[in-house]
Amino acid sequence: MDYDLISDLHTDANQDFSLDIVPSSKMVICNGDVNDDLLETMEFVGRLCSRYEIVLFNLGNHDIRLNWNGTIPEAYQFLHDHPLRQPGKRKGVMYPLMPDTAYKFEDTWFVGSIGWYDFKGAEPHMNAEGAYKLWQDHVNEAKSINWDGNRPDFYAEQEVHALCDVIDGLDGRVVVSTHTVPLLDLTWSSLDPDSHGFVGSVVNTGMKRVIDRHGKKIAAWNCGHTHYRFDKTIDGIRYVNNARGLVKSGQADSWKIQNINLDEDRWACFR
Repeated sequence: MDYDLISDLHTDANQDFSLDIVPSSKMVICNGDVNDDLLETMEFVGRLCSRYEIVLFNLGNHDIRLNWNGTIPEAYQFLHDHPLRQPGKRKGVMYPLMPDTAYKFEDTWFVGSIGWYDFKGAEPHMNAEGAYKLWQDHVNEAKSINWDGNRPDFYAEQEVHALCDVIDGLDGRVVVSTHTVPLLDLTWSSLDPDSHGFVGSVVNTGMKRVIDRHGKKIAAWNCGHTHYRFDKTIDGIRYVNNARGLVKSGQADSWKIQNINLDEDRWACFR
């Protein structure tokens, strides 16, 4: 079992980007932040469905900034009802990653959600309320996303519970994909101390509860959001961020599609 992994393409900001995607698997996980415009994002996902048999798609925080006035639960429902979920003339089908949904391909379960953030990643340098205020004052999505009277940490906690519950019912190997980062150790905070406050809005520290509860089932955890790429194994779980990032920041220079092979020797304990 293997899959290609892409994330944070930001096709609106990266005007140089074209669909120069050559699959090395029948499956791709597109882990959010394709475009700030949801209609453009879904058009791109449709193009992925012309290249891959299985397209696991996760929303990112950017994808629901424009051309979407609904709430976050309604965005998940939009994916659930989308025509790309139905077989057609395209090569493949979209499988949306949503908090209460699991898909099994071969011997592996795939689950996921946006993940959001709980602002606790800023501690002890800044408390969660301070990090929330920083996000509210300086981050565009605080005003461009319909939060329905809630805060990101409300949805972050909901999705922790939902992922715990859905994995409870699964037997065998599990791959989790969240757009945001599940562990503080996977952020850039150790590299840039001045950014501690903003780390609160990139990581959902509550996902550690999913890992503590189901770590023996989880083979890999994919994320994005930070544009800080990594491929690390911690306590037997492989954490991969393959965010393309922004051309203007030089983040996209060395990016390429990453293929994740779950049947390498490192996964022997799951076979």
